[in-house]
Amino acid sequence: MPEMDSRLRAVVLAIVIAVHGLAAAPIPHVVTQNDLRNPVSAEEVRRWAERLTALGLERTPEQLGEEVIWWTERIGGAHHAALAPFRSFFRFTGTNQGWALFANPDTHPIRLQIRVRREGRGDWEILFQRLDPEHDWAADLLAYRRVRGVYDAGGYRSRPRGNYRRFAKWIAHRVLDGDPTVQAVEIRSLRTHTTTPAQQPDPRIEVRHVIEIGREP
Repeated sequence: MPEMDSRLRAVVLAIVIAVHGLAAAPIPHVVTQNDLRNPVSAEEVRRWAERLTALGLERTPEQLGEEVIWWTERIGGAHHAALAPFRSFFRFTGTNQGWALFANPDTHPIRLQIRVRREGRGDWEILFQRLDPEHDWAADLLAYRRVRGVYDAGGYRSRPRGNYRRFAKWIAHRVLDGDPTVQAVEIRSLRTHTTTPAQQPDPRIEVRHVIEIGREP
């Protein structure tokens, strides 16, 4: 009996290792045209097209993008299908990882900005701006990884998700409750462009996901 228990344990462990090994394998997810519209993805495709062309494998960014879609539909689709029988187990145990860690640098990062409008004034005052030591209201709280994760991604989306809206409402009420002179709070995402040393600096800042919340009468 102990020998059978040992064999059973070995089989179970082998299955667990095999399944999680497959789940953790660096296999690309299915890439769509919408994914390639993300400026980070578009820049990566352009950079790789230039590298391949320099090696004699001439590709335009459009051609390479189509090839990426074609291959990931097959490879990523097969990977997803292979793991389908284990999805319920992953959800039950909380052991699923649905994102790639550090797959590529974020060349168009989002910088959170919080502005306030005070009583008797029509202009906006910057209360917080990420990575700006002169505007550091609640900087430690907003830098905390679980808070930062709510606003630090998704800047390429056309509109913010529900958790971002709830975050904006939470922040606005903290500001309004803490300062009676503030009449309105505006939470904004500023998308910047990080360039390499070989590129010209890009000073452009795109304002996205503006949410304004005023004091209730």
